[in-house]
Amino acid sequence: MNKGEISERAFDLTTECTRLNPANYSVWEYRRHLLRKLSKDLIEELDFCEESVQENLKNYQVWHHRREVITWIGEKKIDMEFINSILKDDPKNYHAWQHRVFLVRHFDVSLEAELRCTTEFISRDVFNNSAWTYRYCIVAEMSDNFENAKILDDEIKSVYSYLYQSSSK
Repeated sequence: MNKGEISERAFDLTTECTRLNPANYSVWEYRRHLLRKLSKDLIEELDFCEESVQENLKNYQVWHHRREVITWIGEKKIDMEFINSILKDDPKNYHAWQHRVFLVRHFDVSLEAELRCTTEFISRDVFNNSAWTYRYCIVAEMSDNFENAKILDDEIKSVYSYLYQSSSK
């Protein structure tokens, strides 16, 4: 990095360094620099990210790197499928939910579908705080910062229903 080396060797070293210390932000930053300079295949990089995420589910740097790469690709479908697979195994994974918020805000994602998604997760586990937080983000996006009375009214009714459901357990 200090020498500014742009080579396959340097790229390979970033692979090894991220495996040894996946929390090293500078290595991930340098890797992104090399991805662009070397015109690397970004789909292959997403595969690498997937492996890294699977090994380090709660590592911010890996998720941030994936966010950057998916932004360059400009395609949300790949990541929505990836996020769904992560949440299937770990429905409370904060980083996966945060990544989903990014996708919704960055790409054209159906907010109604995302609201249904949160309903499914919350119905399975009313105490899933990550799903609730995501739901808040979706409702806020849908209602223009809570100015739409119908959406708010529907959401309040929904919350009361979940409260009743959780208190009867």
